[in-house]
Amino acid sequence: MLVCVSRVRSLSAWVLYAMPSQVVSRRSLEGMPSREEVFCRTEEGVVVQNTCLVGDGRERMAVNGLWLPVGLPGPGAVGGIPPHVWQTHRSQAYVDSVPRLRRAQRSWREVPGLDYTFCDDATRDTMVREFSPRLYKVYRLLPLEVMKADVWRYVVLYVRGGVYADVDTYSLSDPSVLWRPRSWLVVAPENCQTNYFCQWVFAAPEGSPIIGFVLQEMMRRLEAEGQIDPASFVKDPHLVHRLTGPAMFTDAVRSFWFRKGLPYLGPISSYARYPAHLMHVLGASFHRKVVHHISLGASSLSGWQAERDKLVIRGGGSHPRPFKRLN
Repeated sequence: MLVCVSRVRSLSAWVLYAMPSQVVSRRSLEGMPSREEVFCRTEEGVVVQNTCLVGDGRERMAVNGLWLPVGLPGPGAVGGIPPHVWQTHRSQAYVDSVPRLRRAQRSWREVPGLDYTFCDDATRDTMVREFSPRLYKVYRLLPLEVMKADVWRYVVLYVRGGVYADVDTYSLSDPSVLWRPRSWLVVAPENCQTNYFCQWVFAAPEGSPIIGFVLQEMMRRLEAEGQIDPASFVKDPHLVHRLTGPAMFTDAVRSFWFRKGLPYLGPISSYARYPAHLMHVLGASFHRKVVHHISLGASSLSGWQAERDKLVIRGGGSHPRPFKRLN
């Protein structure tokens, strides 16, 4: 379909021509300006390529049924994601002592053409300290290792770029879908009954502004929370999710784009309608065909939930309420 746009100065509006097309109601798009506007629809659905529209003085373009601001960075402004996977745990010796972790780690190490780096607790601490003394000040006081691992994953992707994957994830098939796209963030919805972006495996280029904003939002929440003690987890069993985990990550990603003028969408999967070079959202089959998470952190006796519960009991508190993910 050929689309051409011209400005009619006397009317102070945009006139859009498309062949073949038909004018449809403004209700067909989400996040649109307040004035009635004209846009085009093909027989297959809303026009996928950019079209120009203007509301009350603010330029918009129609992309995948969304109104997006004009002037967003183009694909050429987005750097590539290096084929490099980053993982962390307390030590390599510990990973080697747990057969399921050892096999999971090997599934990544054996991917052809993929660089691999494992960082133990000491190396992870050094990287965070060198990145930001201010962040390290709150990082070193975090009571759970899973919270420190959360901080590190954002730091390492912002500084170095690549793929982060929890050490209890298996690479089932070619994972290049994570680094092949040129995008500021490659991410999937979580594979359970939540409305979160998955942050146990995701990818970004060095210096991604989305990851930079995630770090800022996490820092804001940690400093506002102040001291975290055993009673904090009794009061809020979802504290990890809210301060450093998937709830914080999802809120930050959504807020980043909303501040840029992009529409706030409900279901996480709907963000696949954003231009892929800005954020590439993978489909549901990703968790079935590409990467599998065995979730030892939530299920094993040495996982982060068990660590949290022991912390509460040692602090003299009662066992926290049974953990239930937030939808």
